[in-house]
Amino acid sequence: MNPRRSGTLPLLCLVAVLGACSASHEDASQALAEIEQAAVGIAADAKRYAPDSYARYDAQLASLKTALDQGDYGAVVQGSQKLRAAFAEVQGATIANKASFVAQQSKLQQRWNKLDSDLGAIQSALEKRLRMLADSQQLPQNFDRGTLERVGASFARHRQSRVDAQTLAKSGDFSQALLRGAQIEAGYTAIMREVGLAPAE
Repeated sequence: MNPRRSGTLPLLCLVAVLGACSASHEDASQALAEIEQAAVGIAADAKRYAPDSYARYDAQLASLKTALDQGDYGAVVQGSQKLRAAFAEVQGATIANKASFVAQQSKLQQRWNKLDSDLGAIQSALEKRLRMLADSQQLPQNFDRGTLERVGASFARHRQSRVDAQTLAKSGDFSQALLRGAQIEAGYTAIMREVGLAPAE
C-alpha cells in the first residue's frame, strides 16, 4: 500500500474534525439563522400541507439550538447541512401538496357551483308552488292545510340548510357543502312529490 495514499483519508478526517472544533458561536448562529430565515416564508403553508416533513425539520432545528446553547458550535455547523436537507424536503413537499390541494378544491368548487345552481332552480319552483297552494281555495285531493303547513316547515328548514351550505362553500369547505347539498336535494325532491311537482315513487 502506498504510504502517501494510506495517510490521505485520516488527514482529511482530522482536518474536518479540527474545522468543526474551531467553529465559533458566530459561525453556528449564522448557519441556523440562514435556514430559519428561509423557513419563515413557508412556515404557515408547510404546517398545513406538509406537517410531517415540517415536524422533522423543526425537531432537528430544536436539537441544534440546544447544541448552540450548550456551546457545541462544531456540532451545530455540521448538523446544519442535514437541517438544510430537511428544509429542502419541506419545501418540495409543501409545493407539491399545495398544488394538489388547490387542484382538488377547484374540482370540488365546480361540483358545488353546479349543485347550488340546481338547488336554486328547485327552490324557486317550490316557493311558487307553495304560494299557489297557500292561496288556493281548494287543495288537491289528500292534501289538507295541515299537510301544507308540515311541508312548508320542511321546506323552510331545507332553505336555511342551503344558506348554511353556501356559508361552508364560501369558507372553502366544499366537501361538507356538497354533503349538505345532497341532503337538501333529497329533501327538496321529496317535497316536490308531495306538492305534485314530481311523480310519486
